[in-house]
Amino acid sequence: MQDDVSIGILFCITFIFTVVFLSPSMTAAANPAQNHTNNAKFNQAKAMQSGGAAQNNTNNTLAQVKTLEREGLALLSSGKYNESVTFYDKALAINPNNVATLNGKGSALLFAGKYNDSITHFDKVLSINPKNVVALTNKGLALARLGKYKESITSFDKALAINPKLLFAIKEKKVLDVLAAHKTNSTNTSSTNTNSTATKRP
Repeated sequence: MQDDVSIGILFCITFIFTVVFLSPSMTAAANPAQNHTNNAKFNQAKAMQSGGAAQNNTNNTLAQVKTLEREGLALLSSGKYNESVTFYDKALAINPNNVATLNGKGSALLFAGKYNDSITHFDKVLSINPKNVVALTNKGLALARLGKYKESITSFDKALAINPKLLFAIKEKKVLDVLAAHKTNSTNTSSTNTNSTATKRP
């Protein structure tokens, strides 16, 4: 009788141990599909969390660039061109291929009288988007300031082909047409005088 009681107690202890400690793993083993589903949901939640963090970082970066651009534009508008370039440089350090920032820095350099440097930035914009009217117009302006009238006219023509109603480009191009013609006439006159002088020499 005592042996039966002992066996009964041992059986109860074993049963409790099995239910409490082993049933989760047994259940998982007995239902691998459910286990897989739970793991998949966990991994999906983790991926969404990581994706959300990445999206937040992207949004923060964009906001930072926009803030720096606004600062640069404000300084540009107030005539502080070199200070403006500093803020555009900070924005470009974050995103070197941002078209708006490149155009902004190019414009600041243009107004600062650094025409060749400004053209470099406008050319970079045009390598990204060949139909960027702002870059084409400002490049035309910079070329005109360098006395490269024909190249300037070409740049304005490209801008006008995209937007024929661009009044600034139309007005600037008319002036450049006159300047280019004057420069051509001056060159021809100078060449004629040189030839005439050379002919008269014994």
